[in-house]
Amino acid sequence: MILDRYFTTITIAPTLFLASIYLTFCRIILVYTDHLSRLRPRSYALYFITSDIISLILQSVGGGLASAAHDYDEKEGYLHIMVAGLVLQVVSLLIFIGLALEFVHEVYKSPGALTTEFEGLRKSKRFKSFFCGK
Repeated sequence: MILDRYFTTITIAPTLFLASIYLTFCRIILVYTDHLSRLRPRSYALYFITSDIISLILQSVGGGLASAAHDYDEKEGYLHIMVAGLVLQVVSLLIFIGLALEFVHEVYKSPGALTTEFEGLRKSKRFKSFFCGK
């Protein structure tokens, strides 16, 4: 029973953290330029948050059914559903990382295509320190 609480915390907390990263990245795209991004800024949040919700549903359904199963074979099948949810979450995160790195590459490759509207913000010390985590 105690492990169930820890597992819930381990699976839900990263999902909420990732949602904040997706939303922050949407804003960063708008500050630089949305023309260099493969997806529209809003699409990042919609696609990846939806993927995380689906993975959470798979994890919770698989874990709930596994905890209610009576024999090992039945429990093992439900655990596979739960692991599929974890795999989906990891795969979607890796896709997001790839798209984010591609955007960063495009921004550095063509600095003349950046939005002039937020040029002052991009040059500010606070904005630059944001990327350093300060």
